[in-house]
Amino acid sequence: MKKMYIKRKYHINEVKFIPWTDYLNETLEKDCNIINKLKDQTKVLYSIASLICTK
Repeated sequence: MKKMYIKRKYHINEVKFIPWTDYLNETLEKDCNIINKLKDQTKVLYSIASLICTK
């Protein structure tokens, strides 16, 4: 399995990397449709959707 990471910024100078697991992958795939509907509303959601849904 490839190592994939989601970048989450908690503070301006602190970036955490969350390991991408099979369970997380399945959960986020289910949420992609919702995120894709929301991503046009804000740039932040668009960035998150791009990270999660790009294959």
